[in-house]
Amino acid sequence: MKTIFKLTASIIIAFLAASINDVFAYSISTKDHVITVKMEHPSVGIVGLNAVGWSDDPDDIGRDIYESFVGFFDSRKKGTYTVEVYWKVKDSYGKDKLDYAGSYTFLAEEMSKYESYFYSKSYRNVPDILFKMAFPNGIGGRR
Repeated sequence: MKTIFKLTASIIIAFLAASINDVFAYSISTKDHVITVKMEHPSVGIVGLNAVGWSDDPDDIGRDIYESFVGFFDSRKKGTYTVEVYWKVKDSYGKDKLDYAGSYTFLAEEMSKYESYFYSKSYRNVPDILFKMAFPNGIGGRR
């Protein structure tokens, strides 16, 4: 009976771990004044004609970055920060790799002035920035 319980619990935990990885496909890491974002490249046309489908919600990414500058200890961050974005893609052999998408900068002091992520979008609108990185010439090559 204990063996069946342990096996069942292990399967449930493995399933939940896999589900969490699917929900949070992007990752954000920080080293000094560089924030690195690794995320899936959006697709076009799968959800509708010329519609952009994001596996990783750009607003969630922007909110996570914003929230790392507004906490009690975080609000003491100073200076210019650079956000580097990498697309998670498959190479011609089907292996995972990262392609550099671009970067942008912001001032920590400016970011921490905003009352919420919603208002901070007037300073650095992460969804717009990510869209321009994904489609520098617009969708279908047209702006």
